[in-house]
Amino acid sequence: MNIHVNCQVKNEALLLEDILPEWAEYPIDRFIFLDDYSIDGTEEVIYDILGTSKAQVISGYNPMTFHEAKNRSAMLETSRSEKADIVISLDADELLTDPFIDQFDNIMLYALNHRIFTYQWNVVGAMRKVRQDKEYFANYRDFIFPMKHTGQYDMSLGQYHSPRTPPIKAPIHKLSDEFGFV
Repeated sequence: MNIHVNCQVKNEALLLEDILPEWAEYPIDRFIFLDDYSIDGTEEVIYDILGTSKAQVISGYNPMTFHEAKNRSAMLETSRSEKADIVISLDADELLTDPFIDQFDNIMLYALNHRIFTYQWNVVGAMRKVRQDKEYFANYRDFIFPMKHTGQYDMSLGQYHSPRTPPIKAPIHKLSDEFGFV
């Protein structure tokens, strides 16, 4: 199974120095980044930690014409062209929970034919403080894309209003909150 991570970044060098060593331990075949015109060495940090065989950075976008759907689409279509079976959308400040990693192979096998919703733990201020206000109490998201069931991003939604997830036409399944994103 060919599993990719898609991650959009902009001036994330300091954060990525801490996050990428964790990500490097994930059973991911390829990391596709879209560097949205960083000026802090983000691309160098990615290649220094993950290497060119494991990571690809798509760059060269003009900051004056930022378009969320086009950026996310560029990553997704790169993964599609590289025959990814599953794409996981991660932000540069996100980690997968330990139970998720422990059951990674089983979750990915199931994800091949399902639209999986995982809990997104929003940490604020300190690792032991999790947002539990109304908007985040049942914060399940579908950031895992089974590519044979995944469509393309809607480019008509506007420059800043694209969802993080493209359309997915597969039966829905919600995992326990222990299997999530932090």
